[in-house]
Amino acid sequence: MGYDGHVFFGPQFGQDPDAEFVAVHSRYKDFVTAGAAAYPEMFSRSDLVFNSGGSNSYNRYTKDFVDTPVNDVAMGSAFVMPGNYATSNANLSALGHYPAVHLATPVLKRILPAEVPFIQGYLPQLAQTNPSLEVAFFMLSGPGPSQVVYPTQLVWNPILSPGPGTCPQAGDPLGNQALMNGSHDLQLGVGDFIFGWICEGGAVSEWGSISALRNNVIVDTWDTARENCLNCGNRERHWH
Repeated sequence: MGYDGHVFFGPQFGQDPDAEFVAVHSRYKDFVTAGAAAYPEMFSRSDLVFNSGGSNSYNRYTKDFVDTPVNDVAMGSAFVMPGNYATSNANLSALGHYPAVHLATPVLKRILPAEVPFIQGYLPQLAQTNPSLEVAFFMLSGPGPSQVVYPTQLVWNPILSPGPGTCPQAGDPLGNQALMNGSHDLQLGVGDFIFGWICEGGAVSEWGSISALRNNVIVDTWDTARENCLNCGNRERHWH
């Protein structure tokens, strides 16, 4: 089993990812050669699996690239195109991938005017020039490991949350509730949903199920790998 997920990071270190991809498979061949020399009977089998690849590199395995013993290419996160892959050098968007999994979490509280403990009046003062800070919205369990993408008018609380940015996104000062702000004109109330675009495809293992929607109708429910996840705790969340 090999892995070449580091290849696309090459430009960040002044390295050519194309050259590194070739070098990876050269090293892979050396390992296979060494294995065949040490265990000739085992390596004489025709059903051996030589695995490599990943969501960042699967598209490099084309019919024009044949100088490799690899005969099995792994790909997982690319199937749901999480945020980290869409904005990385891998740029799955350019390959025709679309986000497939979003987190839906309900609004627990709508507070007008928005306030922050110990500094009452501070946010209302800021809201005089920034209407997006007029109302506070608390969401159940926070946005999880995701970027909030809807409603688009929501902003992170400038005091308790980290501010806008790329994945991973926090903003959960209470541990089980995240605070975001919006203007008085935003039509968002208790029980309405806030949607987040997941950062990592592997995060789905933390939730119990995924609801498959088509034309605004739930058409199926899929179990995740959570029951086999050793570090997921006892959280029961649902993805949509």
